[in-house]
Amino acid sequence: MFIFANDKNTNFAPINKINRMKRFAFSLLLLLSMVQVCLAQYDKDVFMFRGRQALADNRYADAISQFNILAHLDTTDCWVFFYRGIAKYNLGDIRGAQTDFDTSVRLNPVFTNGYHFRAITLSRSGKYDEALADFERAMELRPGLIGLYFSRGVTYFLAQQFDNAVTKGQALRLYSIGNLTHVRLCLMYDG
Repeated sequence: MFIFANDKNTNFAPINKINRMKRFAFSLLLLLSMVQVCLAQYDKDVFMFRGRQALADNRYADAISQFNILAHLDTTDCWVFFYRGIAKYNLGDIRGAQTDFDTSVRLNPVFTNGYHFRAITLSRSGKYDEALADFERAMELRPGLIGLYFSRGVTYFLAQQFDNAVTKGQALRLYSIGNLTHVRLCLMYDG
């Protein structure tokens, strides 16, 4: 004997209800996965543009949210983690920024900006030896980048290694204005 859905027998009603719920859950899961695929197909440049624009406008929390979306979509782009690290640094999240800079360097071992800004966060955390090692690595990759010389000189100064703060091709000048001591790094590029 066959039982059809229109039969008056209601003994199978809970089973039909469970099957309908399973079909609904499966349909919902399928719809959500399609949304993820559509989101992944969305042009990543739009999120990068929005995030960089938010950085430029000092809207760091907005920038982080844009870069979080990008980091979810593409976990292999070192620039995403670099820019998110800058936003975190500007919000005062030094540890989070350092983690993002670590990731950017891990993804691209020849990424000079990643080493440079990771060194700055390490220097601010008081880890001067690690910071100086990152500055040296960045200078190996791009020896003519003036900001690296300045940042390294300031890190030597903060570490109270005054003799190392001045090396060939650079002069670190201290001058006072009122109660403030300023540091000026002058570079003579040897070409």
